Amino acid sequence: MILRSLIIFTLCLTATFLMLYACGNRMTVTRAALESGNNTPDDAQPSPEITELPADPLLNEGLSLFRSGDFGLALEKFKMSLAIDSTNWLSCYYHGLSQVKLGVPSAAGRSLHRSLEYAPADKRLRSRIYTALGETREMQGEYQRAKLDYLTALNLNPESADAQEGIDRIESITTRAGR
Repeated sequence: MILRSLIIFTLCLTATFLMLYACGNRMTVTRAALESGNNTPDDAQPSPEITELPADPLLNEGLSLFRSGDFGLALEKFKMSLAIDSTNWLSCYYHGLSQVKLGVPSAAGRSLHRSLEYAPADKRLRSRIYTALGETREMQGEYQRAKLDYLTALNLNPESADAQEGIDRIESITTRAGR
C-alpha cells in the first residue's frame, strides 16, 4: 500500500515537472487580472505589484483557491509548491496569508519571513510583505513588533495606506491601554 502511494506520488511529481518544462520558466499575467480592491490579506487577492507569476501549476491552483476563499486547500497547494521549490517567495507569501485566514498567525509569521528571504528587491512588494507581517503580529497582540513592521513597510513605500492604517490602529490600542 505504501509502495503504491509512493509510486503514484512520484508519477504526479514527474507530471508536474513535465508541465513546468513544457510551459517554460515564466508566464506573464496582466496587471488588470491581478488588481482588485486594496489588496490587503483580507481581500484574498494577489498584490498589485506582481506582474509575472512563475509557471508553477500548483502555485497558480493555490492562488485560484485562495481567491475563491478555500484557504485550507490553497494552503495544501502552496505547501506542495514549496516542496518542489522552497525558494519560491510567492508560494511562501500566500502560504502565510492562508495561515492567517485559517487562524494560525504564528506559523504565518514564519512563512512571511521566508517570503522576505526570497522576494525580489522591489520596495513596494517588500512593503506589502512587511504589512502582512505587522498584521500577523497585531493579531497575536505583539503591538510593538507590529508597529516596527508597519514602520518598515511605510519606510519602503511611503504611499502604503495599509501600513499607515496599521500604525494608527497600534497607536490607538496602545494609547487606550496606557502602554
